[in-house]
Amino acid sequence: MKKTDKRRSPPNNSEAIATLLLLDLFECPTASDTKEVVRAMEGVIKKLKLNIIKKAEYHFAPYGFTLVYLLKESHFSVHTWPEHNCLCVDLFNCTPLTKKQTQIVLEVFLEYLKPGRHHIERIERGEK
Repeated sequence: MKKTDKRRSPPNNSEAIATLLLLDLFECPTASDTKEVVRAMEGVIKKLKLNIIKKAEYHFAPYGFTLVYLLKESHFSVHTWPEHNCLCVDLFNCTPLTKKQTQIVLEVFLEYLKPGRHHIERIERGEK
């Protein structure tokens, strides 16, 4: 399952005011590597010129973690299941992301975390 962009538009053909990206990474041996996940997330933040307000993380026993960045533009989170070699990424941006920006997010995560499979969905939120 390698979907690169599934788009759900706002109702009545109106313009969206925000974008939610959902990225699932499967067969991902780096799912337990906090440093690599941070590098990927901060790579996206840098390339999209997003602004970090606060970072929070929580590590579960015996494994797995959640990492959240509160952004000036909204939020960015990763939830991991290392026992399943799986990560789920959510990026909510208070302005619509372009297809190019969506591709950047995907490329950064694929480069840093090297999953065997992935699924990405872009959902346009709100309306003008």
